[in-house]
Amino acid sequence: LQSENDDAVRIMTIHKSKGLEFPVCFVAGLGKNINSGKSAGMELHPSYGFAIPCMDANRRIEYQSFYKKALQRLNQIEGRGEELRVLYVAMTRAKEKLIMAGTMKKASEYVPSAKMNKGVISFHDCKHVIFIS
Repeated sequence: LQSENDDAVRIMTIHKSKGLEFPVCFVAGLGKNINSGKSAGMELHPSYGFAIPCMDANRRIEYQSFYKKALQRLNQIEGRGEELRVLYVAMTRAKEKLIMAGTMKKASEYVPSAKMNKGVISFHDCKHVIFIS
């Protein structure tokens, strides 16, 4: 087994890294979207129960009740808050260097100050940030 003083690379989840610090940290997977909190079927909440889509049998249409929309929004807000807390933990583990990696389509369209060179976007005003598209 490894000790804390071993010269080794450790790969762990953000949850397992909570409370620890490392000289260099990589945070990967930043290209995915934050959870939208939308579901087509049943919406569940630990405090407020569940909601399902409503059905108008005469018109043969399905629609979302106010309660289902409210639970979706509440889950979305709470989910986003949790994802931001996890990101905060990830970004505060590094003592010396934090390397963040992610992908995005057409990054130069979203970041006007970025310069594209062979698939790598770098920022001239912030020499320590690099996006790879």
